[in-house]
Amino acid sequence: MKDPVRIKSVSPMFEDDKSVHIVWEDGTKASVKLADVIARHKGMHALSDREVFESVHVADWAWAIAWQGDIDMGTERLYELAQDQQQGFRATLHEWRKRHSFSYDKAALALGISRRSIGLYENGKQPVPKHIALACKGWEAEHD
Repeated sequence: MKDPVRIKSVSPMFEDDKSVHIVWEDGTKASVKLADVIARHKGMHALSDREVFESVHVADWAWAIAWQGDIDMGTERLYELAQDQQQGFRATLHEWRKRHSFSYDKAALALGISRRSIGLYENGKQPVPKHIALACKGWEAEHD
């Protein structure tokens, strides 16, 4: 992400590694795991409590998410975490495409997504959703 992008919505997923599902205003979507951040940073420990964690909301002006107790996290850090956590999915997509000698067009057709999405995912401009990585594995199970 070159320029900061405002957050459109956020949803808590407490059981799923204390994750938040974020939709940015540019349409980028990602689930960001926060369990490690919560464990490492004393100021975030209150988020271990389910009620506090589930109080997450888009902060004023949409440049951060916030929780009760004056805890917040900015859009740039959240996007950075999403990218770091998605590296494995990006590698899965790229390796799958190369293993089958697929162009962006053929990969897009096989996965039922746009060619542009393949490019954005592989170039790291958008995080690869988990369902795309799973679709690669599913495609292989049916075609190999």
